[in-house]
Amino acid sequence: FLSDRPLEVYAGMIKGFCIFADGKKVFEEDNNFLALRNISLNVEANYFKGLAYSCMAKEISEKMEGIDLRSANYQTLRMDMLECYSNARKPLERLRSLSPDKADRWAPLLYQVYLYLNEGEKFEEMERVMQSLNKGEKGKQ
Repeated sequence: FLSDRPLEVYAGMIKGFCIFADGKKVFEEDNNFLALRNISLNVEANYFKGLAYSCMAKEISEKMEGIDLRSANYQTLRMDMLECYSNARKPLERLRSLSPDKADRWAPLLYQVYLYLNEGEKFEEMERVMQSLNKGEKGKQ
């Protein structure tokens, strides 16, 4: 089911967590994908929107395995994957600014986004954040 209709599944995941904000419907149909609107400051909405796009990118990446790098199919899939990561970027950066103390939620996702979008300095910054998170987890054990 997931591989047949991933946009609907991930949109449903977002919708399940963010159906209403202050009693107002916050979704609208947009090219077979439910797009969030009017709730840019909603922390959970930004998290799940970024997560959904990241999951779609990962699924596309898995489809690319075993395909010749020079083929048109590979290049199309690669562009689709990069578009998903690009779409994940803004809500995840917004999440980071709204919840700087919740790095365990946004850092792994932004790490992937910056890696695949070839954002050198931002990737290095996320790598440091991830290392500090890992050190903190080891200290708890």
